[in-house]
Amino acid sequence: MKSILTHIQNTLSEKEKQNSLRSLKNRPEGIDFFSNDYLGFAKDEALTVSSDIKAHGAGGSRLISGNHFAYAEVESYIANQHSVESALIFPTGFMANLGVLSSLPQRGDVILFDDLCHASIRDGIRLSNASAYKFQHNDLADLAKKLEQFSIKHKHVFVVTESVFSMDGDIAPLQEIAKLCDHENIGLIVDEAHALGVFDLGLVYQLGLQQKVLATIVTFSKAMGLHGGAVLGTKHLINFLVNHARSLIYTTGLPPESVLKIKQAYLLLQKEGEHRRAALNKHIESFKAQLSAKAQSKLLPSSTPIQSVVFGNNNSTKQAEQQLLEKGFLVKAILHPTVPLGTERIRIILHAFNTEADVRSLANTLNQVLES
Repeated sequence: MKSILTHIQNTLSEKEKQNSLRSLKNRPEGIDFFSNDYLGFAKDEALTVSSDIKAHGAGGSRLISGNHFAYAEVESYIANQHSVESALIFPTGFMANLGVLSSLPQRGDVILFDDLCHASIRDGIRLSNASAYKFQHNDLADLAKKLEQFSIKHKHVFVVTESVFSMDGDIAPLQEIAKLCDHENIGLIVDEAHALGVFDLGLVYQLGLQQKVLATIVTFSKAMGLHGGAVLGTKHLINFLVNHARSLIYTTGLPPESVLKIKQAYLLLQKEGEHRRAALNKHIESFKAQLSAKAQSKLLPSSTPIQSVVFGNNNSTKQAEQQLLEKGFLVKAILHPTVPLGTERIRIILHAFNTEADVRSLANTLNQVLES
């Protein structure tokens, strides 16, 4: 065991030398520009359930004791909202991605995934028995070339992308990707974690692509202010996952109050979504307009709440994070390997609940940091 402990210590020491050592810290006081609570649902008192709900745990896997009454009601409601046949709730969005990608693609199949796909997608792919290849980020020509190369030789090809990318904040060309995937042996899988709520019911729904997408993954821990995730698709797809998705079969389900709150979040989205998105979009436009030319040159292209300013190395990124934190702005330095080497950045998340004054002050402070 001694050599293993030495290896662990040496690995941590190396990360410390690179100024990339992570640690868990309590959330500091300040103005929130780093959480994924885009619409402010996480603190909304509307997300409550009846006090009659007494169970605080599911008590087991959904296939044993954990499939309580709330699931059927809420999954049916979600499917109806998104205009799909069926929905399946997982304890987290990460586990939903893991379940789909580790079970659907089989040996002899191929997975083509966008180069900037989230870790949950990559981990699900690693657990599958299929071969996997990246296509260049949002590059339709590269995807078309790889589809031509692999779709003839392999039984099934799965194309995986996010609708809104979590670190860059840009949007996938879903309509064009769906056209490329319109073949019998090609299935499109879309992760909508950062689109649900920000783009109403997500971009797949907004663009009317439900029948073109094999599986849509939505997450309730971001704009919906809760936790959990769901896979949307046909009844046969959902039945397949119930029988094969290990991240559903072998884990404890969500408790009843957590599942019922998901429905409450959808109802709040119907009532407040348009108003809150208008406030959010106003802040996005205002923030970008008030950045200096230097700041804009380092800002990644994005029309979403995710606004990333690239500093390009760990030291300068962490210094900028500290300077902004000292001014009361809660932002996050995103370092390699979370993002590609040389693209280390300050990731800023704008929210509907931020004030115009706070957004203006953040932009001005960021301008000053870049000039210092």
